[in-house]
Amino acid sequence: MPILVQILNLPSNICTHQNRLICLGVIPGPKGPKHLQTFLYPLENECVELARGVPTQDLVKHVTFYLHAYNIFTCGDMIAIEKFLQITGHNGISPCQSCNIKAINDPSDSGEKTYYIPLMHPGKLQEVNPRDLQL
Repeated sequence: MPILVQILNLPSNICTHQNRLICLGVIPGPKGPKHLQTFLYPLENECVELARGVPTQDLVKHVTFYLHAYNIFTCGDMIAIEKFLQITGHNGISPCQSCNIKAINDPSDSGEKTYYIPLMHPGKLQEVNPRDLQL
């Protein structure tokens, strides 16, 4: 799992190109880490310093200025975001990071703990409209 930085003040037509991304490190596999924050701790410390400002030399103008950088957002695939937010994920009782929908498990699932969100609760006859889900 790579840890990449995208420079957002580059022109939008090139800031997502692979040669414009900065790779800060790679989290080894084959399995994902249990505690992603241990890999991100050095990056978080650097981000705190950069938010305060780091004295930097402009070699063209021969002046010193304070360089500031901020973590605007974090993105990744579903598994990476689950690890980053420290949530259970798509197979948990509360699978969504932005709503309060609760999942249920299939009682006939022979002891498996597979949770899912049905549009029709097994014990109720009322069907849920997918366009009108609760938060």
